[in-house]
Amino acid sequence: MMDWKRIQQQWQTSHDATSVGDTLVEVRQRDRTLRRQLQRRDRLETGVALVLAPVFAFAAWRAGGRAAWDAMFFSMLLALWAAYVPWHLWHARRSLPVPRHELALIDYLRQERAAMLAQARMLERIWVWYLAPCAIGVIGLNFSALGPTPSALLYAAIVLAFCLLLARLNQHVARTRFLAHAAQIERQISRLTLESGQ
Repeated sequence: MMDWKRIQQQWQTSHDATSVGDTLVEVRQRDRTLRRQLQRRDRLETGVALVLAPVFAFAAWRAGGRAAWDAMFFSMLLALWAAYVPWHLWHARRSLPVPRHELALIDYLRQERAAMLAQARMLERIWVWYLAPCAIGVIGLNFSALGPTPSALLYAAIVLAFCLLLARLNQHVARTRFLAHAAQIERQISRLTLESGQ
C-alpha cells in the first residue's frame, strides 16, 4: 500500500525534474483546479435552477388553468428540466473519488482517471441531458404563444444556434481539460506502475 507523501518523495528522488513534464504534484494541482471549477459550475447551475423550476412550474399551473395545454406541457418540461440538471451535476460530482489515506495511490489515480473520463463524456453528451430539453421547451413555449410566425421561427433559429455554440464549447472543454487531465493521469499511472512493479 503506497501513500501520497512516500510516492511523491520516491518520484522526486528517482527522476530528473527537468525531464519529467507532468509530475505527481502537477497532476494533483490540476485535479484540485478542476474540482473547484466543477463546484463553481454546480453552484451556479443549482442557483439558476432554484429560480427557474418554480417559475416554470407556476407557468404550467397557470396555463393548465386556462386550458392552454401546449403551453402547460412546455412549461412543465422546462420545470422538470430545471430540476433535473442540478441533480445530474450533483450525481456526476459525487462520482469523483475522494483521496483516502488507506487507498493505494495508483488505485486512487485510476479512479480519478475514470471520473475525468466520465466528466468528459457528460460534457460531450450535453445535447442529450441539457441543451435538447431546454431548446425544445423554450422553442415550444414560444410557438405556443405566437404560433408559427416569422419572429417565432427566427427565435427558434437563434436558440438552436446558441445551443450549437454551447455544445461546441463544452466539447472543447471536455477535450482540453478533462480528457487532457485523464491522459496526464494515465501517464502518471504508467510510470508509477513500472516503478512499483504492479
